[in-house]
Amino acid sequence: VMTGPASDIGANRARVSGRVLDRGDLDITDSGFYCGLSQNGDAGLQKTSAVAGTDGSISLVLSNLEPAKRYLLKAFATNAAGTALGEAVEFFTEELLTVKTLEAVEVKPTTAVLRGQMSGPRARVSRYGFVVKMDEGDLELEAASAIDKDGNFQLNVSNLIDGFTYKYCAFIVSDADPIMAGELEFLTPIAAPEVETRAATHIQDDAFTAHGYIVKNKGLVITECGVMWGHDPEPTRKERM
Repeated sequence: VMTGPASDIGANRARVSGRVLDRGDLDITDSGFYCGLSQNGDAGLQKTSAVAGTDGSISLVLSNLEPAKRYLLKAFATNAAGTALGEAVEFFTEELLTVKTLEAVEVKPTTAVLRGQMSGPRARVSRYGFVVKMDEGDLELEAASAIDKDGNFQLNVSNLIDGFTYKYCAFIVSDADPIMAGELEFLTPIAAPEVETRAATHIQDDAFTAHGYIVKNKGLVITECGVMWGHDPEPTRKERM
C-alpha cells in the first residue's frame, strides 16, 4: 500500500489519497486511511474507510481537522490475511481564516471610513469589503484599499444621509464562500444648516438692508442667525437677526 500526498488542504479539511499496489489473491475487505495529530504518534491515529477503486486508488476528504496543525497520515488495506499500511506522510492544515468588523472612523454627515481586519492565509482571499444594511436591502461594497501587514483594510463611503444610523459588517470571500464578521453601527452627525446670501436692498450712504435665506435645516430649531459684513472679502462684523 502506498500513501499519497495530501492536497486541497484548508484549515479544517484535506483531500488524502493512496493506492493498493498489490491486492494479493484475496479480496480487499476494507481500505482507507489512518490519520491523527502528528504529536500523538501512531497511538492517536483514527481510521476512516474508503472503497478502493478498480485500479487500487483510494481517496477521500478528511473534515473536522484542527487549523494550523501537523497531521500524520497512513493509507491501509485489509484482506483475510491481514492489514497492510503505507509509509507515513505528514501534512499541515492552514491557519483559520477569520474577519472582524472594526469601528468606523472619520464619520461626517455624508461620509465615513469603514474598517475591517482579517487573519489567516491571504492567498485564499479573492474579495473583501463590507455589507451595509439599507432600508431597500443589503449593499455589498468591495474595499479598494490593499490589506496591510496587520490584516487591516478599509473603505471610504460617501453620499450618506446625515442623522442616520448605518449598520455594517466586514466580509471576506475564500473559495467562493463568504465569511461574514459581526455587525457594528455608526450614526452620521446632522449637517449644519445650509444658507444663502441674497442681495442687499435699501442701500444708502450709511446703511443697507441685508438678506439671507435658510435653504436646508433638517427641521431643527435655529438657535442663531444673521449676517457677517464688512469691507473685506472675509467680513468679520456680526449682526444677529
